[in-house]
Amino acid sequence: MSEAAPAGTTPRLDPRLAALFVLSGASGLVFEVIWVRQLGNWVGHSTVAVSLVVAAFLTGLLIGSYFGGRSADRCPRPLMRYAQLEALTGLAALAVSLALTRTHALSMALGGSAPAWLFSQWFRQVSAFLVLLPPTALMGATLPTLVRHVASRRADVAPSLGRLYALNTLGAALGCGFAGYYALGHFGLRNTAIGASLGNLAVALLAAQRAGHEGPVAASVEGEPGPAATPVEGLGRAQPGLIAALSGASAIGCELLWFRGLHAFVKSSTYAFSLLLVVYLAGLVLGGWRFARVVGRRREGWRWLAELQLLVAAATLGSVALLGRAGTLVALFGRALGAHGDTDSDLLHALLGLVIVAPPATLMGMSYPLVSSLATERRSLGSLGAALGSVGALNTLGGALGSVLTTLVLVPRLGLQGAFTVMVGLSLAAALVAAWRGGALPATARMAAAIAAGLFLLPRDYLLRATTTFPRASVVAVREGRDGTAAVLSYTRASVCAASPNRCVQHCRRDFKYDQLLFGTISYASTIPPARRYMRALAHLPMLLAPRGAPLDVLEICFGTGTTAGAFTTHPQLRSLTVVDINADVFALSRYFAESNLGVASRPRVRLVAEDGRHHLVTRRQRYDVVSLEPPPPTAEGAASLYTTEFYEAVRRAAGARWVAQWIPLDQQSVAVNRAMLASMRAVYPYVELYIPARLEGVVIASDRPLTPSLGLWREAWRTPAVRDNLAEVGFARPEHLLATRVLDAAGVDRFVAGAAPITDDRPMVEFYRNAGGEAFRARHIPSWADPLAGLSAADRAAVSPLLTGQRESLNAWDLNLDGAHPEAMAAARRAREALGADVYTDFLVELEHDCLALDAP
Repeated sequence: MSEAAPAGTTPRLDPRLAALFVLSGASGLVFEVIWVRQLGNWVGHSTVAVSLVVAAFLTGLLIGSYFGGRSADRCPRPLMRYAQLEALTGLAALAVSLALTRTHALSMALGGSAPAWLFSQWFRQVSAFLVLLPPTALMGATLPTLVRHVASRRADVAPSLGRLYALNTLGAALGCGFAGYYALGHFGLRNTAIGASLGNLAVALLAAQRAGHEGPVAASVEGEPGPAATPVEGLGRAQPGLIAALSGASAIGCELLWFRGLHAFVKSSTYAFSLLLVVYLAGLVLGGWRFARVVGRRREGWRWLAELQLLVAAATLGSVALLGRAGTLVALFGRALGAHGDTDSDLLHALLGLVIVAPPATLMGMSYPLVSSLATERRSLGSLGAALGSVGALNTLGGALGSVLTTLVLVPRLGLQGAFTVMVGLSLAAALVAAWRGGALPATARMAAAIAAGLFLLPRDYLLRATTTFPRASVVAVREGRDGTAAVLSYTRASVCAASPNRCVQHCRRDFKYDQLLFGTISYASTIPPARRYMRALAHLPMLLAPRGAPLDVLEICFGTGTTAGAFTTHPQLRSLTVVDINADVFALSRYFAESNLGVASRPRVRLVAEDGRHHLVTRRQRYDVVSLEPPPPTAEGAASLYTTEFYEAVRRAAGARWVAQWIPLDQQSVAVNRAMLASMRAVYPYVELYIPARLEGVVIASDRPLTPSLGLWREAWRTPAVRDNLAEVGFARPEHLLATRVLDAAGVDRFVAGAAPITDDRPMVEFYRNAGGEAFRARHIPSWADPLAGLSAADRAAVSPLLTGQRESLNAWDLNLDGAHPEAMAAARRAREALGADVYTDFLVELEHDCLALDAP
């Protein structure tokens, strides 16, 4: 049993026991990160699906905390019980992780012969919920069990609880950073899960060894009377649980809202999310540790809790005010950090988190151990576990409800700012409940009213304007949906020149207007000519390579502006087009891009489906001839699942697609990552080719049959006016111009990817792009041996060959532009126009791309 501290002092915590609880917290967070990824491929990556997974995780913790606390009270050797819980947690968590690695294989093996309910959303969600309960319940039981072991006197309860809470949360922060920055990228999900399980087993072994040298714990209060009864004694036991639930809902809700708001200012990546989560958890650690240091010097705990909740509300309100100035903070930090201040900078993410998130998170970290200790005021040590378990369960219940209601109800109905208002209200309500119990209700009510009034000092659209204000564009439309904030931006000569007046006065003489669909910091699509050019190629290339005349059923995953979908409808052989996008808001915003997408949303052969694309393939079991894919950039958080071999297996085996077109932004990844991405498709389809229609926007075509194009057949397609006009609008006046964008034939791709490990669900290299290392891809990395004309007939080679010089010059111009060599880029663009001929696209390269838009094209 832990050595008792003298009265009036803070009990000393065994350093070895502290280290074990840190390791336990790290393992728990690592498993949570892994399960969210694995279950995303089972239930989908929509906000609804992810919220349910998080709720399932928290529900397990709730159950474990409640029953584990009661079990600890009946156990004479809680440290040995803790060792058993850690061992069972490690084994159960590993079993779940290994089972989840087989879900894709199970879906593929079942095929169309399985009962329909096995592929239903309700079955997948219920099964995901149930499978997480055993390991998470075991995790939830550890804190009350260990507190029961450590606290030998009533005076020990509060500081011990604060320290153990801080240590476990410290472990979670370390586990988050280790998993996000290193382990998942280097070892993969499966091996990382094995490592986390070994961590739990090591904790169990060391705790069991220590438990063997200790006797049973005390089961009753050691002569220390509890506080005098209060007028609200009948409600005394209910109030801590109510406050715990309110504060839990506010803490988790604020966490989600902070990350959503900051998503508009930092690059969407696993690294940004991981670091912001580490900062949030670090704030909780600091709060828990601070509580443990000062609790012995504070009296009137209920009044202290009321003050803390008021401070949480005020700090949350302050974070809203700062979040509305995040753009200014980014600019200030960027200038201070210099070359280290771009939107993918860890230093930038850390500074934003420390300024906006850390202060309220620290206060939240003080609140939980305080309310938990107050719940034990009238309990003997023999019922300590039950009291802590109940409060922990209610706190977790509040967190689960906060997670689901914030993302599914509050943000869609009230917006980001309205949801923050609710979170502030929850903290104020908790303060009032605590003040009522502590006899300080009038003073607390006055402070709460003042803080609530502060909410109304901010304009109603304060955060919306802050997260959708862009210096070079005007905002046309905004939708705050469940999955994030989508904005339609318009770029004109006036808006761009207002941001860069000196450059525009000297160079920019041509009027222009382009629109962009932005989701946070991610550009979903744009109507700028290079973007429209590659997006139309995503539709026309597979349709041109498929047999002429046969009716084709097409699936497009990710809608964007609808440009690709509209291009599909120009082909007479299209029988049906199903467009699937996880974000329903893009369909509602498509009317702003009607000129580019041909009003595709209202076309008769088109069906729009708001659903996770991969989930649609596996669960709907519909057959398609052609699948076109334009997901978010591969480096964006959560996008990797649409670039793995398992995904392409679903495209080929579940959907039966024989022609696949995949967008790959080559210049956003390293050479190694691009090789891995092509290798992923090649692992499933025997024939893979690479086209680069514009900039370094790659269009990869895959098929189960040879892909050798024929200009004769393509010329037949050009005779269809709708096809011809749609292609000519982006500079493909003749089929030779499109074929000239071919870079690698199937044999060339095989040679290019030789030795590259494909991207898989277990090893999503593209998401952990920093681990891959290597130089960013540029046109100069296209192999010198590449023969774009390989396999063509002599006549076709002769027709296309004169255009290859112009194509290479256009790619070289983009290389130079990325390197900041703008005069050289302009010269290359002029040579490209001379070789390819003047058209919409080459005129854009010369007059805009490498002139007044050269600094930062939309």
